[in-house]
Amino acid sequence: MNSDDMQSEPIAVCGAGPAGLAAALTIARQGRQAVVYERHADVGYRFHGDFQGIENWTSSGDVLEALAALGIQATFEYTPFREVVLYDPDGREYSHRASDPFFYIVRRGAEAGTLDNALKEQALSLGVPIHFNTPCSHLPNGGIVAQGPHRADAIAVGYVFETEQADGAFGVLSERLAPKAYAYLLINAGRGTLATCLFDDSPCSSNGLRLVHRIKATSHRMPSATSNLTATLRLFIASPLHRSSSTPTSTGRRCTVPASFCGTSLLWLSQP
Repeated sequence: MNSDDMQSEPIAVCGAGPAGLAAALTIARQGRQAVVYERHADVGYRFHGDFQGIENWTSSGDVLEALAALGIQATFEYTPFREVVLYDPDGREYSHRASDPFFYIVRRGAEAGTLDNALKEQALSLGVPIHFNTPCSHLPNGGIVAQGPHRADAIAVGYVFETEQADGAFGVLSERLAPKAYAYLLINAGRGTLATCLFDDSPCSSNGLRLVHRIKATSHRMPSATSNLTATLRLFIASPLHRSSSTPTSTGRRCTVPASFCGTSLLWLSQP
């Protein structure tokens, strides 16, 4: 194949996640043709409206401006967060504020307004074909592989819910609730995501799952004051927790949760 043929040949991209779609957008804006293959029926298959943060503290400029410079427009819903509340293993509270956003809260998943859906729509608007339900296992002419995790190195279990709580971002560093990792609560515009990340297969791992399970069970009874929710977080950080037969458990690379955990988002995470 000569150079002219190579220039006219579409560049295959395996995976329609943020990395794959960002690559396809970059290719299209450079005047080349990209084609995306995705093994699932739509974008954002691992998420259900979960909140995540696009961090904004490791670069000198604003991350949204950096994305725009790459040709990725912020057509997704986002909210800047300039304040975060952190809890240490003893439940002590640390509030941090900044003039520039620490991060931008975005939603993940296939629904309108999410990061995943916005990137899909941007790619389609530039004429990039996306073939869903099409696994991509072989690239005879080369291409880009951005297929996400192939195995589980960690587990993040979270609950997505509606709430009258005020907006806020809360993080917990606790070996008892999230061994070798962290737990977090993000609330924005009447929606919340509570999650614990588990990097350690120890008996303590179930404590973080109990935190999510207990707040799921009681969140509908909480008044609108955020202090009640943070008090519940503080209680779970400082109080003894023990494994029980009804507790969600983590065993190796598998995670089992009781049937009452309906509405829960179970995410499998992987390091590159």
